[in-house]
Amino acid sequence: MDRGALPGEGRGGPIRIHAGSREGPRRYPGPPFGDGRYGGGVERYAGGAVLAAAAIALAALLAGKKLAHRSLPSFQQLTFRRGYVGAARFTPDGQTVVFSPSWEGQPIELYETRIGGPESRPLGLRGFVLSVSSSGEIALLSLPGQTLGVVPLGGGSPRELLEKVSEADWSPDGKKLAVLHRVAGRNRLEYPIGKVLYETTNRIDNLHVSRKGDRIALRELSGQELKSGGVYVVDLAGKKKPLGIRTSEFAWSPGDDELWFLHIAGGQSEVRAISLAGRQRLIARLPGAFQLDDVSRDGRMLLEHFSARGEIECLAPGQVQKRSLSWLDSSWAADLSDDGKTLLIDEVGRGETYLRGTDGTPAKRLGEGKALSLSPDGKWVLALRPTSPPNLILLPSGVGETRVLQNKAFESYAFAEWLHDGKRFLFCGTERGHQSRLYVEDAASEELHPISPEGVSLGFPLPPAAVSPDGKWVFAEGNEGWVLYSIDRDPGSAPRPITGLSKGDVPIGWTADGEFLFVQDDQENPAGVYRLNLTT
Repeated sequence: MDRGALPGEGRGGPIRIHAGSREGPRRYPGPPFGDGRYGGGVERYAGGAVLAAAAIALAALLAGKKLAHRSLPSFQQLTFRRGYVGAARFTPDGQTVVFSPSWEGQPIELYETRIGGPESRPLGLRGFVLSVSSSGEIALLSLPGQTLGVVPLGGGSPRELLEKVSEADWSPDGKKLAVLHRVAGRNRLEYPIGKVLYETTNRIDNLHVSRKGDRIALRELSGQELKSGGVYVVDLAGKKKPLGIRTSEFAWSPGDDELWFLHIAGGQSEVRAISLAGRQRLIARLPGAFQLDDVSRDGRMLLEHFSARGEIECLAPGQVQKRSLSWLDSSWAADLSDDGKTLLIDEVGRGETYLRGTDGTPAKRLGEGKALSLSPDGKWVLALRPTSPPNLILLPSGVGETRVLQNKAFESYAFAEWLHDGKRFLFCGTERGHQSRLYVEDAASEELHPISPEGVSLGFPLPPAAVSPDGKWVFAEGNEGWVLYSIDRDPGSAPRPITGLSKGDVPIGWTADGEFLFVQDDQENPAGVYRLNLTT
């Protein structure tokens, strides 16, 4: 693999640069947009940037009678540097906070700070803090391989426990862990490790064990991060109960009889509480966008305050100076035409699709939906609409009517891209009762057929251009690793395992000649893009 720095290269223009959105795994860097209706994990850029700043604040809300009277919260800022604070947790004494920021674009690292002091101290550990036990052990996630490890607060080397983990939380006694574990294309809730309480092909995240250890709260999403995801409580028998709220931010209350959660809308955040019976009450209103990281036993909350905006910058053909192509406040580049003249924009926080010329002409709104892919002739846009179940739709770029594709058997989608003939498109979807797999669909007849076995996905982050330049192959991740699948299922075109990848490497695109894959180290920060020769 060529690990040298690469110039911009890709289909029809510069390489699409990856950046995380707010509604991806909540510790992965990225900005919050609106109410999170269309999170989408990692979005596609035609040369782009995310401007973000975050700070941890300690909000003191006294439990008990004063809460019932909605006493005004008081705040204390705990961090002061520019960057992204991925997660934060109270330690057992309630006076120290462990958090995992990325300051000024540097790699993500664990820090601790004492409440009442302005300084933070690095712990010398790379990764995300997941949970801190009552006995003072940190559960952390190392990104290559998504490896779960534990390490004492006092320091040392992490003891690795399990790979392909996205979330973990300690039991109240600090002796066992609940984990979200991906196995054979399915996501499992295990508590303790190895005992499966719940399993689904949908994405589940934001894991919180109750203070008594008898219930687990989590969020479940389908498709490309549509809306904020439903919140559920799972008991020790594996029975799942919906709470009837959609949010990405929640934690157990001090009394363990409610979930405290954030509702973000209209430029402000509301801290609310919901009982297991579904009764809600308002705790506080906060100006701006926040993330709720933790709630202490005495009712104090750890909150992250965000200031972020999605930006698109483009160096158009024949131009020597970059131009901003952002339109509203959460612009993400979903696709770029082959001639580099037309940009497909996904306004993440608003759920709207736009087209804009790279010459800077005003953007044109096409309609509601998450923008996915622009057809080769520029006449149609593939988008995802947040119905239940979600629908793939075709939005005309000019005269014409929106078409809703009648794929009623699918409960979620995770990727869609036009093929080069402009008549078909590729998507990754999950039919009810099955695991995800790759399909090719004819846009006119709506006939579709699978091209991969079940348990295959495009990985996470989602790649910007998984289809080879000749339109014959697509890379995807299966149970045995990354594989090339034949799109037309030609005789003799058996799946080809991709060799030469290191642990944590993720393919993100092709060179124009199809001889190399662009590869990124999984969640490396700052991002590094490399080339992998498919023949050598």
